[in-house]
Amino acid sequence: IQKNIASAFRGFQYFPYVDLKENILNSLKDSINKSNRKYHDFICIDWKNNKIGEYSCSPDQLAYYSTKLSPAFFNPKVLLEYKNDSEKYKLTERSVICRGRDTWHLERYDINEEGQVHTNMIDLSRLPYNEQLHWGKYNEEPKASISERSRSEFLGIRHPEYNPLASLKNKLIHSNLLFLNLKDEQLLNRVNYTLTDAKDEWSKDILHLHQLLIEGFDENWLRQTANKLNVSSEDELRKLRSIKLIEKILIEKNYEEHCARKAVEPFLVLNNHRNKLGAHLSVDSAKQLKSEALENHGSLPQHFRQLVAECDHSMKILIKVFRHIEQNKGKYIE
Repeated sequence: IQKNIASAFRGFQYFPYVDLKENILNSLKDSINKSNRKYHDFICIDWKNNKIGEYSCSPDQLAYYSTKLSPAFFNPKVLLEYKNDSEKYKLTERSVICRGRDTWHLERYDINEEGQVHTNMIDLSRLPYNEQLHWGKYNEEPKASISERSRSEFLGIRHPEYNPLASLKNKLIHSNLLFLNLKDEQLLNRVNYTLTDAKDEWSKDILHLHQLLIEGFDENWLRQTANKLNVSSEDELRKLRSIKLIEKILIEKNYEEHCARKAVEPFLVLNNHRNKLGAHLSVDSAKQLKSEALENHGSLPQHFRQLVAECDHSMKILIKVFRHIEQNKGKYIE
């Protein structure tokens, strides 16, 4: 304790590493005995010589600093294996982590304006050889340069780009409000951006986003709150689902009807997409929805990103309103 200034404490917590002793020792031996390691060749931008060429990702052949950071580019399908197996892999918006026996970590990747995944050669060199071969299958010449975000990071400049999915997840994790119920925290890992124009991938991403948001609304709590606020009769409230309950609560909290409708509209769109893409409906319905998404947004990744952004904006409104409701036990204070 520093009187009149501050106080602090320091502590440690032990977490047992759940893995076999021999696996840990083998991993250490591999890292020490680098002479036995194999390295794949990748097409990349050679910033040292200002050209595109094919080079080994071996660190011994990446002696020049900027060549180590030379980016290699890939078809976005390279990430689908990790995205589709959330138990084995943790795919974030910038990295890939493989859990279990063959633990490895791709420290950073990004996606450029043409939808290509790119990562640095030095990061590829740290992957197991079999994993390098997986990336090699999707390696292609760059269709555009690296993303603006990665360029800014390389220059040491903080890039202020808005990331709707990161913003939405952050709200869900830190809001701690009763109207939201994260039944399965693994869903946070399963919800990722759509990478390709494949309908199956897009449909699965819509499903995961629906599970995270729409199914995450606590309908019982919303109905009880709506009842306390006298927004409607008990009989009518029993018939309403979560999105309509939220809309009625917003109207009760001095939102104009059209503003309340606009606030919940992204959730209605998400719910509609989930229903139309469901296996129980006709194939024609799903095809039409995909066609409309491509026509209006240019690609399915762009459509999904825009939908997430709209949901994030609406969630900001809901959190503000429901925080007041919870803090004041239903009595909203302007």
